[in-house]
Amino acid sequence: MPKINVYLPDDLATAVREAGIPVSPVCQKALAEAVRLVGRARKAVEHLRDPGFDPVGVPQLSTRIGSLMTPRLSEAVRLAREASGTAGRLGTKHLLIGLLDEGDNLGVGLLRALDVDQEELRSAAQQVESDEEGFTAPDEKGGRESDVGASLWTGLSFPARLAIAATLEASLDLGHNYLGCEHLLIGLLSVTDSEASRVLRSFGVDRADAQRSVTTAIAGFVHARQTSATSEAGKLDEISRRLDDLERRLGPVAS
Repeated sequence: MPKINVYLPDDLATAVREAGIPVSPVCQKALAEAVRLVGRARKAVEHLRDPGFDPVGVPQLSTRIGSLMTPRLSEAVRLAREASGTAGRLGTKHLLIGLLDEGDNLGVGLLRALDVDQEELRSAAQQVESDEEGFTAPDEKGGRESDVGASLWTGLSFPARLAIAATLEASLDLGHNYLGCEHLLIGLLSVTDSEASRVLRSFGVDRADAQRSVTTAIAGFVHARQTSATSEAGKLDEISRRLDDLERRLGPVAS
């Protein structure tokens, strides 16, 4: 049977040994489930890239994607719909505007780190003449606008749908289990002939830059969290040591 090495932090490895957890069967089960989920997600990406596929007719796909979206990404999509106006035709430029209007997300933070002016980029996106095609028709089955299945795909241009597929793919490639605005930024850049991608590239932003920046940012967050946790543990150890010293100096308390 093939062997795969699994590396664990020292404290987790110690805890696993002390708990007597059977590592091999646990890892096999977890990996089998991960393979199943990732395989299903990549199949969804493949379907979304198929012009003949109707995502409105597969509500479970919409529900799954909606459940992975962070609150900020959900808000960005809502704002994108507002930006699309009464015509209800949602293109990639509107998704970019929605991302920028949400404002407090990692995608915008990455653009700032790349010295992109948020207002100038938004203005440039607004001025782009819409030329995308393949808009999804409204749900004929009477779905409510609040339903993920009815709202996520309705009025979406085909390039915008491809951007959603690329957003999911970016999350998978980065090993993440959620969809955030940073993934949407990569997704928009991935559809190279889309309105949003052309605007972003005119500001000197490309997919490689975005993906590299996301990887660096996430690594920075993890390091900061680990450093903070180590610092807090050190403080607790110091407090415990001082209490032990005080107890030794005072001696046993008479009952």
